[in-house]
Amino acid sequence: IDIDGSRNVRVSDCRFHAGDDAICLKAGYRDCENITVTNCSVTSLANGVKFGTASNAGFRNIAVTNIVCDGIQAAGIALEIVDGGTMDGVVLSNFTMREVGAALFLRLGNRAKRWTDIPPPPVGRMRNISISHVVASVHGPDGRPLGSSITGLPGHPVENVTLSDVRIITQRPHPRAECGIALADVGEHAADYPEYGMFGPLPAYGLFVRHVTGLTLRDLDVTFATEDYRSALVCDDVAELNVAGFRARTLPESQAVVRLNGVHGALLAGLVAPPGTGVFLDLGGGSDRIAVRASDLGAARQPVAPADGAGRSWSLEP
Repeated sequence: IDIDGSRNVRVSDCRFHAGDDAICLKAGYRDCENITVTNCSVTSLANGVKFGTASNAGFRNIAVTNIVCDGIQAAGIALEIVDGGTMDGVVLSNFTMREVGAALFLRLGNRAKRWTDIPPPPVGRMRNISISHVVASVHGPDGRPLGSSITGLPGHPVENVTLSDVRIITQRPHPRAECGIALADVGEHAADYPEYGMFGPLPAYGLFVRHVTGLTLRDLDVTFATEDYRSALVCDDVAELNVAGFRARTLPESQAVVRLNGVHGALLAGLVAPPGTGVFLDLGGGSDRIAVRASDLGAARQPVAPADGAGRSWSLEP
C-alpha cells in the first residue's frame, strides 16, 4: 500500500505480502500527515515500513505501532528524506522483526529529484522522531550483515531522534579480517538512491550514526549470535548525545565497543563492559565534553582510549 500526499488516513489490521515496500508513505506533491498505521504484519522483498523516497513535501504527525515484520529483504523501518521536504513528528513503536536485512535505516540525503518543472529542491530536514520497543533479528543480504544506521549530511544533520527499548540481534558472522572498517571508507553518497546497504559494511554491527544533532539512546541492547568483531556503536560528527542504559556483546579481539569520533557534548550512563572487553570507549576526531556516569567498565582492559588530539574534555566516574 502506498499512501501519497494524503491526510487523515488510518490503516489497521492488515496483512501485506509485497514484492516492493510493504507499507510506504510518499509526499511527492503535498504533505502526508495525520496518519496512523496499527496492528499489521508485513513480508517484503524490499522494506517493511518506509517513508519516502518521494519527499518534496513532507511527513508530519504520523504514528505507526504494533507491526510484525517477517522476512524483509531490506530494512524493517526505513525513513528517508532525499528529495527536499521535512519529516517532523513521527512515532514508531512496538515492532517485532525476524529475518530482516537491517532493523533501522534513517537517511537524510540530497538526491533532489524533480517531480515537476520547478528547480530541484534544497536539502530537506528530518527531526523529532521517536522509535521504541523494537526487537529485531537481522540476517542481512546473502548472509552479510551490514548494520542499522542514522545518517545526515555535513551541515545538514538529522535532528532530535530518540531510540528507546531497542534490541538488535545479528545472526550472521562478520570475520575478524573484515572488521577494520575506517570511518573514511564510509562515503557520504549524498545524491545516491537511499538503500539500507548503500554504505556497504559499516564499522558497527549494532548502530552507525553520522551527522546527527540531538540523539537519545535509551535501553539499547545489541548483540550477535555467532561472531562479529566490529564495534557495537559508532557515532561520527554527532552533537548532544545522550546514552542511558547500553548493553552490547564483544569479543576480546574486537574493535572498541563504543567509538565516538567528532562527538561534542555527550552524557553516557548505565554502561556495562561485558567480560573480555579490550577497549570499551574509543574517543577520536576531537571529541570533547564527554561524561561517563554510573557505569561499570571494570571488565574492560582499557575503559577509555582517547586518541591523540581527541578527548580534550572527558570524565569517568563510577
